[in-house]
Amino acid sequence: MRDRKDTNTFNHLSTNIKSYNPSSILMINNPDQLKTIKHRSVNVLFPISILQGMTSAERHFILSKITVVAIIVESDEQVDLLDQYMSSYLDIQVLVLSSNLTTLQGYRRLLCVKERIWICNNTEAKAEDLIATMNRTGIRSIMLKPRDAVDNLIHFHKHAFTVWSEGRDTTDLHHLVRAGVNAILVENGDYSSKLISAYERLHILAKPIVIAHRGAPQLAAENTLDSFERALKLGADVLETDIRRTKDDRLILFHDTTINRTTSSKGPVSAYTFQQLKKIHPIIDVEYFLKYFKNAHPLLLLEVKERDTVEDLLKMITSLKMEGRVHIQSFDPQVLLKVRKQNPAIGVSLLYTPYKWSKNYLSTRFVKDTLAQTHAALNYKVSRRMNQFDRIFSFEGGPSFVWTLQSKKDVIRFWDSGSYGLIMDCIQDITTIPLQLMIDKKPEYQQENTWIMPEKAVVGFSDGSTKRVKVQWFAQGKEDFTLLTHKQPIFEPTYVFCLYRFEFNGQTRSLISKLISLKRH
Repeated sequence: MRDRKDTNTFNHLSTNIKSYNPSSILMINNPDQLKTIKHRSVNVLFPISILQGMTSAERHFILSKITVVAIIVESDEQVDLLDQYMSSYLDIQVLVLSSNLTTLQGYRRLLCVKERIWICNNTEAKAEDLIATMNRTGIRSIMLKPRDAVDNLIHFHKHAFTVWSEGRDTTDLHHLVRAGVNAILVENGDYSSKLISAYERLHILAKPIVIAHRGAPQLAAENTLDSFERALKLGADVLETDIRRTKDDRLILFHDTTINRTTSSKGPVSAYTFQQLKKIHPIIDVEYFLKYFKNAHPLLLLEVKERDTVEDLLKMITSLKMEGRVHIQSFDPQVLLKVRKQNPAIGVSLLYTPYKWSKNYLSTRFVKDTLAQTHAALNYKVSRRMNQFDRIFSFEGGPSFVWTLQSKKDVIRFWDSGSYGLIMDCIQDITTIPLQLMIDKKPEYQQENTWIMPEKAVVGFSDGSTKRVKVQWFAQGKEDFTLLTHKQPIFEPTYVFCLYRFEFNGQTRSLISKLISLKRH
């Protein structure tokens, strides 16, 4: 993907600084609890049966005070009922949750519904199988049990899916926040809602999905095995590449229509056989690429450049049983429609540029229609109009990846702005960003209920390197945290964690460790 103009748009972007703040949603179990809501900024969740038991005047009194409402439904008959209740409240963002996938698919046609969340109660299913199911049904959000959400979050985020969970327990709540779960359900009036606010005040730095654009093109030749292996070592979550066809019908990894820019020869890619190209450039074919990284952890993001390559590509993916290991993106809506028709288990994303001079430009209406027909995510080019078209497409697609970042300054700015995924040329520039805080030395018990809290813990980076840093220790309470001293009297049982603060993009950010229990042995 490439647009030649606008090489310095980042300098014109308004800074949108925000650390990780999960959406906290209050769970309502009866009408009386709902009537206690006083502020429109509060997000609430309740079964639709609560609205059914109200008069129209009572429903109006409640709904006029709500900005975001999540409603649990479990039958197809409730589709029309929700439409009837919400048709007069178009300014309310309606989120529908259900364990019934058929019911969720029915809500696709309702204008009032912004997001559909699948409540998955199957704790035995593999993440890849759940992802394939979500791709088939067009559902882009899933609610998992706390442990499943923490363990599998990265897999869903790579596919631009959002993950919800429930934080009834303080231990679960800590681990959900630390992992970066998108939304956490908490009981109305319970300690959880206050505790999650305390976590927000820590300004935890969220980690976006890191997409290596053509590998590590600033370190090695783009779209080559060397480039991808370097990106993998530097911490890529996703390997992005481009697909074209050679004269002898081999699918290869190559971006441009010609070989002029990347080799000393000239001419279109389609004018050369695979062996001819291999003599002048270290190219690899798609089949080799798929097999080579089949069991590696990164997702493979394949950009389809030519419509006539789709069928052969899908045959390769299917024969290797890699539907859950790949994701296809394209500027061409027909490519996405073809993928969805032939193998709906494979996820797709639409590449978008806002510039009308670009040959890849699509009108707003055409983009919305494409997202509706394909259930695609939207990956868009960074520009000074990002905030504008982010609002335009807020009801379509899922979380978006942005492309293409080319410097450390760009990476830091968009990382800190809360971008969901970053498609970058400069993956080597992420290796200095702290990603994980680990406890290498636990607090030590001394006499008279006194504990010695270690002064340092270990920070991990994307390339696997670590360093020891000074940390602060906190005891987790039911509603807030208590800052601990180096030598701290603690009465059992107590859960504690450490925190590392650092400067990032001119702001103070932090990482938190796992929660550990202090018990005298």
